[in-house]
Amino acid sequence: MPYAFSLRDSNSKILQNISHSRKKTTPHPFHHSTKLARINFMIETQVDRSRKLTIFTVTGTVTARDFAIAIRSFYSGEITLHALWDFRQGNVKLTDDEIWNLARSVSTLNLSTRRGGKTAFVTEEGSSFVLAKMYQLITDTMSLPFKIKVFTSLEDANHWLGDEEGPAS
Repeated sequence: MPYAFSLRDSNSKILQNISHSRKKTTPHPFHHSTKLARINFMIETQVDRSRKLTIFTVTGTVTARDFAIAIRSFYSGEITLHALWDFRQGNVKLTDDEIWNLARSVSTLNLSTRRGGKTAFVTEEGSSFVLAKMYQLITDTMSLPFKIKVFTSLEDANHWLGDEEGPAS
């Protein structure tokens, strides 16, 4: 059963409404989709079970809180070995401190189910690339059970995710 997540900005408060809904059509057995949405951003989540991959597609401007909600949702639901964050249509609004705090908070989660996995960030050149690279460098100093790498090409990211060994980070 797919879950739809909706976040709405109302008087500077973010309200999370979770609705469980069934589609009238039968979903593809290897995919399901989740959306985190607010007026000015969206993080759409798709799961490809055949590739053990969750794809997060970001549009609009996202904040540290938006990421934290998406990450908590991922780790409290169907966790896949690999993850791909596609920021090519999105804009990241994070401070250096928020990057550090996100990295630290992820390291406190139960990550054992992702042992040997990979997380790819795909961004355009610019500030989103720099922030994603900063996150990668910070997490490289931690003992995470999965690899993180930043790309500017979706094709390169998918190739790396499909490669069992993967190039060194």
